[in-house]
Amino acid sequence: MCRMDFIVPYGGGAGLPKNIFVSQMSELRKLSSTIAEEMACEACEKEASVVSLCTTCVQKLCNECCETHKRIRTTRNHRLFSLRRSKDESVEMAKLLRSYCKVHEERILEMYCYECGDIICLLCHAINHCGHECTHVDEIADERRQQLGEDTKALAMMIGADKFLLAETGEHFKKL
Repeated sequence: MCRMDFIVPYGGGAGLPKNIFVSQMSELRKLSSTIAEEMACEACEKEASVVSLCTTCVQKLCNECCETHKRIRTTRNHRLFSLRRSKDESVEMAKLLRSYCKVHEERILEMYCYECGDIICLLCHAINHCGHECTHVDEIADERRQQLGEDTKALAMMIGADKFLLAETGEHFKKL
């Protein structure tokens, strides 16, 4: 059986549910493009070439601010990633980016509620989802990645079968 519910919904609302990982990858792709070179640094706000992203602060930084970030005691242990990276490195960076709760904006999303289908922070879990079956987002992400792999294989098989049928139909019409 092929399940097509591998997109982790976030935020609800009209339209398609939001997949956090996909939206982060999209943001990284945008940042890695030439558009990033035209962005203003989020620390000094000068029109400069954004070269790095701090995954702790989630700030886009120019070269000068990166150096300052490394020297300041409170930020020297933050993780800075160059926006000029390979695809594999960008995937790893997306995993490190934090996603924050829409209700409690300062809290990181850490739980997935099976009953509601929401990704929530620990405070939301304690207040609104206390009796619900929940798991850590890493566990649901692993489940969904595995399901996505299975769904991809199933779709590839269906596409192969459809191509075969299409070729067979074309041969049939050639004989007519």
